[in-house]
Amino acid sequence: SVSGDYPLSILSQSLPVAGSPLNMTISPGFPSVSRSSFLFQQLFSCGSELCGTVDTKQDVVLTLRDVYSNLVNVDVFTLLLSTVTNGFIRYGLITKGPLDGEYFGSFSATVSGTYTISITASALHIGASPLTAILSPNQLINSGSVELSGSSLTIATAGNFVPFQMQARDVFGNPVLEPAYAQTQIEAIGPDGDVVSLDTNLTVGSG
Repeated sequence: SVSGDYPLSILSQSLPVAGSPLNMTISPGFPSVSRSSFLFQQLFSCGSELCGTVDTKQDVVLTLRDVYSNLVNVDVFTLLLSTVTNGFIRYGLITKGPLDGEYFGSFSATVSGTYTISITASALHIGASPLTAILSPNQLINSGSVELSGSSLTIATAGNFVPFQMQARDVFGNPVLEPAYAQTQIEAIGPDGDVVSLDTNLTVGSG
């Protein structure tokens, strides 16, 4: 059950026959869906699902083994990593690593939402595949944008609150619900050139 090279002795009346011993190579069997495994580099477990943030590259390391746990190198099998969200299907790239049975995969996910990730070998799911991953917006709003809207931003009355809406987006354009809103500061430059800090009463919505 262990793959590798074995010396094979063939005896006749306790004597080795011509050419004996021989070298016999035992190759690994087919990849086993239960013995094979994968590990995502940027995603973490959150209950029965995986969680993470959107990014231009999500990496995964795959290890293929047969039913006896021998490492398997595949050439004729198809390895697919696909993500499905909002009706779109994206296929990832999978390349052979330097070690036996080792493969590296990656896929791009820049739209926040819930994904179904499938990893298959020879049309059979590997390990826990398929699984669900929840990818949140990238919280680095400084590298994204903040949109302001509201007529009171240009016309206001002294002593009255100035209502407006503020929408932060990550670098990929996903709406961001950012706790830093609570620390938002608003300053106005008065007619005399003085900088005035305004009291804020922010209500955080869905983004």
